[in-house]
Amino acid sequence: GKQINLSSDVNEVMIDAACQQGGPLKLPVHLEDLPPDVRYQVSEMERMAQQEYLALRLDPCLDFQRLLCTTNLLQRLEILSTMVRREQKRLEHDAINGPKEKKTNAYNKEQPRKGAWFEGFE
Repeated sequence: GKQINLSSDVNEVMIDAACQQGGPLKLPVHLEDLPPDVRYQVSEMERMAQQEYLALRLDPCLDFQRLLCTTNLLQRLEILSTMVRREQKRLEHDAINGPKEKKTNAYNKEQPRKGAWFEGFE
């Protein structure tokens, strides 16, 4: 979901920048062929998406992978304990404040989604 949205947003920025350069549009558009400000914008979009993803701590596969790869029983218990505490805090927060609303971030709040696919979903 989020990766697809990020890819879509990055593609839009890159295509828009390539069209603004004038002349025929050469596909595929490569980041290195774009102006430095656009490369920086794309880099920031990707950095922000990565930070948001890491802050969510929603990839249970990584926690479980770490749990399974650890051979020391005490370390496994510590990892599992951390996972349980994190989930308990999340559930307590949701019980008090309600579930978190879908956040918008800096890279997708400037422009609404384009295309027929997104009509009626905003």
